[in-house]
Amino acid sequence: MIRVSSVQDKDAQRVLCGMCGIEYDPDFMAYEAQDDETGEVLCCAQFTLAAGGFGVLESIGTADISEKAEKEFTRNGILLVTGRAAMNFMDLAGFHKARPSAEILKDEHLAKMLGFSRGGDGIWSCDLERLFMGEHHA
Repeated sequence: MIRVSSVQDKDAQRVLCGMCGIEYDPDFMAYEAQDDETGEVLCCAQFTLAAGGFGVLESIGTADISEKAEKEFTRNGILLVTGRAAMNFMDLAGFHKARPSAEILKDEHLAKMLGFSRGGDGIWSCDLERLFMGEHHA
């Protein structure tokens, strides 16, 4: 099983970001995914709640996430549940719009799985209220 949990300790967040190749930002919050049986870290979703009611999400797996993933979970599946946990937090905190980081946009399929879509202005975003009410379709 995969366990997703918030990272409360900033030193732990710094280490987690290093494992996943994300630049650590102490002003950001984070969730991590671990293999529940081995305790191995699989993924980090670091995010911020920005001005204008937008959250910005960055969700990256460790370099060997594919090797660590259980047979029933794919790399993108693990990134999806971890990213969605962060997006749910954003929504519950009153930030109902989210934007993906440039790193997420390197994998357009993952961005769409998470619920992001490109608007008419070319900017990728997600309406979190609609996403969690089952109305959003990428």
